[in-house]
Amino acid sequence: MDFEELGYHTALEKCDEERAREICACHLHAYADSLQPGLSSLGSGIQQAKTRGLALYAYLYDRPIPVSDAAMLAHSVGFRAFLLLAALAAIACLAGNATTFTASGCMASGSIPP
Repeated sequence: MDFEELGYHTALEKCDEERAREICACHLHAYADSLQPGLSSLGSGIQQAKTRGLALYAYLYDRPIPVSDAAMLAHSVGFRAFLLLAALAAIACLAGNATTFTASGCMASGSIPP
């Protein structure tokens, strides 16, 4: 919505500056009211995210034995290495099975040899 153009046309139509200001103010308030539900939902989402962050912080650090950030990073690196090795093992398994089936002739003829 172009409020500058609205103000210009309203001032030309009414020929009274005060009346044009009142009309434009009503349009501005109506526009602000139409934006209010979206703003309130965004505000509540932000507040919920902040609350979750504070709860997580309290869960991790405000307890008798707080979590060590270095230990968390070490576990993260170890888990990624485990995933990489598991993916490599799966690829090797598939390649070995495909090689076995191809060498025995199952893939080409579609039947199991005697």
